[in-house]
Amino acid sequence: MNIQTAGDKELMAKLGVGDVTALAELARRHQDRILSLAYRFLGSWDLAEDIGQETFLRAWKAARQYTPKAKFTT
Repeated sequence: MNIQTAGDKELMAKLGVGDVTALAELARRHQDRILSLAYRFLGSWDLAEDIGQETFLRAWKAARQYTPKAKFTT
């Protein structure tokens, strides 16, 4: 499976077994949306970037327990 064509669920499964390239792809796909949302709420790019980092750190930590009951973006 090509990392760029894998779905978010597949990427989380790969991340769950330690494939950090999956995390890089998830970040590439979703970081702009996360940063925009955080900026709208916080009004600060610095804080929005901190939230973005925290979001992907939490995804990485939770990857082993991830069960695809909802879309990754939820």
